[in-house]
Amino acid sequence: MNVRRRARIAALTCLVYPAALAYSHDMWLLPDRFVLDERETLVVRQFVGTELNSGEEVPLLRRMTRRFELVTPDARIDLLAALPPERERPFIQPILSRTLDRRGPVLVAMEHYFIDTEFPRAEFLKYVQDEGLDVRPPERAGRTVERERYARSLKSLVQVGRPAGGDLYRRVLGQQLEIVLLQNPYTLHPGDTLDVQVLFEGRPLAGRQVTALNRQGQGPVSAIRARTNAEGVARFRLGRAGLWVVRLVHMLPCTGRPEADCEVVDWESHWASFSFQLD
Repeated sequence: MNVRRRARIAALTCLVYPAALAYSHDMWLLPDRFVLDERETLVVRQFVGTELNSGEEVPLLRRMTRRFELVTPDARIDLLAALPPERERPFIQPILSRTLDRRGPVLVAMEHYFIDTEFPRAEFLKYVQDEGLDVRPPERAGRTVERERYARSLKSLVQVGRPAGGDLYRRVLGQQLEIVLLQNPYTLHPGDTLDVQVLFEGRPLAGRQVTALNRQGQGPVSAIRARTNAEGVARFRLGRAGLWVVRLVHMLPCTGRPEADCEVVDWESHWASFSFQLD
């Protein structure tokens, strides 16, 4: 995407999304219900916030959405193609409302285009420290900010009917930064272990900090952190029921990245999240 179009997307995003968007480390998909009956309507909302705290619902912004899909064991539905023309509805909220006519697992997946932003250097250093990133920005003569472009990859797993089965939860969709569950959370219970694999451009991403966030109702949020091994796998003990969001950030220097417009940004970051429910 060229600089001019990215600038338009960034400007439009600032008009529609809360100002905290650029400084929030989390965006996640949140169904109204994670376990539904057959023929029930699936309603999914998009939230932005920090570690599930003070989350704010935001619309699907057509011009910043690269891909939006509903995936079943035997189909992959392009939800963007099913939307009305952009001039009629540039913003969609909730982002999805669709009746499901079959039992089994369903994946909702979304990818955003890159957005440019700037951080004062001190805030940027805190950001990379909090995310456990091995990033050391050099001193830049005459500049007190770090320029970043970031994109997001989001997933949510829903179960229609019981019992839960199949292996859709571990389906690789080809997101640039992708979280893949290695066990079905709808067959797990509090206290069980969940392994997740992180892929970047289709290959295992080793040595990255991954966080599993949990909230029960409107109660306090708990956070568990782990690092991926050589196969890109991180392991978590899911100690509580409720909403779980697994998330991470991966950052690269912009230098040498193809089509990255490195004359206007210093860093390229990819943020990913995967939401599900544990009973």
